[in-house]
Amino acid sequence: IRLTEIISALDILLLIFLIVQQQIQHIKAVRENHILSKKAYLDVHTGLPNKSRCEDLLNSSGFITEPLCFVMFDIKNLKEVNDTLGHAAGDSMIANFAHILRKVVPEKDFVGRYGGDEFIAVIYNSTKDEVTEILNRLDNEISEFNELGKAFKISYAHGCAFSSDYKDCTLKTLFDKADKYMYDNKQAEKAGR
Repeated sequence: IRLTEIISALDILLLIFLIVQQQIQHIKAVRENHILSKKAYLDVHTGLPNKSRCEDLLNSSGFITEPLCFVMFDIKNLKEVNDTLGHAAGDSMIANFAHILRKVVPEKDFVGRYGGDEFIAVIYNSTKDEVTEILNRLDNEISEFNELGKAFKISYAHGCAFSSDYKDCTLKTLFDKADKYMYDNKQAEKAGR
């Protein structure tokens, strides 16, 4: 009987050990999945949400019921920087713009890298004056950066679309409008050269 009790106790200890080991592996797997999930939506180069996350945001929202502004940004002359100074300089230009953009747009608002040289910002519960102030701060920060004498100067075009200007609009609607206004902005600047 004593031997049976010892074997039973060892079986129970072994079972407890296996359960604990399985729980540890489960916790590690959950942690790794969380990290992978974050990476799936993170632009590694800028630290901002990537195009997949931006697309999810655009496609997941219904009609907008609060005042917000959608801003589309495009870094100008990236191809020229890549061609003349190399891709490392172009990558640096993108990373610096992303850092400055995230710095001036309030934390509560969304900032993401939509594509190669395109970024978006969704500024929630905002007025046109508040957005203008954010864009002015962006201009000031870019000017300060450019005065540092880097090999490249950052310049950008942007377009804004406000939910208050459209009835029954979605983020996708505002994206399309902001993208058009950004393109118009780029074309107007090219024509003014």
